[in-house]
Parts: sequence; C-alpha cells; structure tokens
Amino acid sequence: MMNQGFVEAVPAFSIINQGFVEAVPAFAVINQGFVEAVPAFAVINQGFVEAVPALGVINQRLLES
Repeated sequence: MMNQGFVEAVPAFSIINQGFVEAVPAFAVINQGFVEAVPAFAVINQGFVEAVPALGVINQRLLES
C-alpha cells in the first residue's frame, strides 16, 4: 500500500518496480523494513501525491528519459 497513490498516478511504475525488485531481491526486504520503521511514510506519500498531481507525470518523464 506504500506506493498506492504513486502507482495510480504512474501505471507503468508497478511494472518498472517489479523488474527492479526482481533484479535486486534484497530491495523488497529493505523497503519493508523502512515502512515498518517509519509507519507514517505511507500516509505522507499518499498525501504528497494527492497534493501534487503532476508528480506522476514528472516521474514518468524521468523514467522515460
């Protein structure tokens, strides 16, 4: 649920993220630990995406470049 807002803004992110996790198996564990250590992160991330709708577009362009 951590990146739900981001994934909704950038549909391709889930595919890109999946490939990254497969390439770096430890990433999933590290990411999980971070979310557990900072419970508010998911809420903050969601609010940020909702406050800045253009973030999805900006990120998509960065990923494509």
